[in-house]
Amino acid sequence: MTDPIVTVTPNPVVDVATTVDEMLPDRKLRCSAMRLEPGGGGINCARVIDELGGRSHAVYAAGGATGALLDELLDDEHVERTRIDVNGRTRLGVHVNDEQHDEQYRLAFPGPDVCADLADALIDAVVDALSAGTFVIASGSLPPALPHDFYAVLAKRVRDVGAELVLDTTGPWLRPALDVGVAVVRNNQREFGELLGEELDRPRDRERALRSLVESGAARIAVMGLGADGSLAVSGDGAWMVSAPDVDVVSRVGAGDSLTGALTLGLARGWDTPLATAYGVAAGAAAVTTPGTQLCTASTTDELYERTIRENDLT
Repeated sequence: MTDPIVTVTPNPVVDVATTVDEMLPDRKLRCSAMRLEPGGGGINCARVIDELGGRSHAVYAAGGATGALLDELLDDEHVERTRIDVNGRTRLGVHVNDEQHDEQYRLAFPGPDVCADLADALIDAVVDALSAGTFVIASGSLPPALPHDFYAVLAKRVRDVGAELVLDTTGPWLRPALDVGVAVVRNNQREFGELLGEELDRPRDRERALRSLVESGAARIAVMGLGADGSLAVSGDGAWMVSAPDVDVVSRVGAGDSLTGALTLGLARGWDTPLATAYGVAAGAAAVTTPGTQLCTASTTDELYERTIRENDLT
């Protein structure tokens, strides 16, 4: 059996999704039946990898009654995992669809206060699950009190054992990790713009920005998500703009995690950068066709991957 792709989620979430006729203030709003799903960037990527026929191992921190609920939801999906206990309660995420205006409201809480030694416990658990050549996905925010260099320390430890780190985060945690260097950095246009202090509205500026990250050693591959337009990928071998297939959008939640999970699975299978990027784009497009916080499905991803390959002439 091949080594699993290891994911790490310092700040997981139990996602609660529902629908209302219309969002109005000062009213009791009658909701549809709630849907509960395990969440957080790394956990979502693990679920995507499993759905697409790969094998994952999720490392995450959890605590309290909501942490127990998270475990129950992961049990339901048979996710292979290592849990690190924390004293605080795992956070909730609230997602509400306004049917009348076709709008989506997403509430994200900061997560529990944790002890600083959680960082070492998480990183040790990740490294224990690795062997040379294994891919690791580090994704999502950090809970309060976890040091800002968490992903940087993780990047160094992963590199020391000869594994490959895929980083999908933003904010103050991103730059320190890129200063160490990672195998892949995946973000959207706005997040890369915030990192580099540029708008990145023009295609040539986007490619230049990603090339600067690759040439500086910050990442071997840089991938910029562009929503419905697809993704731009840059490596030392070239640059590829992979357009996304047209789909009917139901919910945009989960598209980025689906993209990152599928992209990493493609790379772990030995695919080249444009094909792995196309697989990620297809998974992201598949995710937006599912309601609420649901991720991509294998059947839709495979169908859209064939379209993406054909429409971008990547055969």
